[in-house]
Amino acid sequence: QNTNIHGRRLCDVMRSNTQVLVLDETDRLLDMGFRRDIQTIIGYLPKKEQRQTLLFSATLPPTLRQVMAETMKADYVTVDCVSDGDVSTHTHARVEQSHVILPSMDRYVSSVLEIIDSVLTSDEPDVKLVVFFPTARMVGYYVEVLREYLKLKGDNTPTFEIHSKKTQGYRNKASDGFRNTKRGILFTSDVSARG
Repeated sequence: QNTNIHGRRLCDVMRSNTQVLVLDETDRLLDMGFRRDIQTIIGYLPKKEQRQTLLFSATLPPTLRQVMAETMKADYVTVDCVSDGDVSTHTHARVEQSHVILPSMDRYVSSVLEIIDSVLTSDEPDVKLVVFFPTARMVGYYVEVLREYLKLKGDNTPTFEIHSKKTQGYRNKASDGFRNTKRGILFTSDVSARG
């Protein structure tokens, strides 16, 4: 609203030059309360009939479908990579999953280690854990703490970390390593959760 480029208001430049609108991680943007901001920005763009709109989202909740109707041409195409009708392709149907909610932060570090240790010492020799944290810094911290803990116990379970502070090459190598090992722990941020 207040930005000028070469003597012209940014919104006027956007209106005259924008041919493609890309909305990525749209479900997350809506979850974080950015719907009004999205609508404001779109208000500066050419009408939906005069531009191409690409919208990417991991989920398709009703609120997202409303945004799609408001921002995309009537004949838009939806490509759904998950709801293909074949249950055998859905990871959640083939992988045992569980979660733990800690009641307080008093024993956060020790609780995370205890949970991981209980899984590693179970009867299952080939076990893989994916541990999600909200930030890259927490991922880095916990992977170091766990590596020291495993070293003290004489446990050589491989640990991997993936987060935004690592290069794409490093993340690819860590992802491949975790995928190819029979036993391991992957510490990650929402970089992996979203992918």
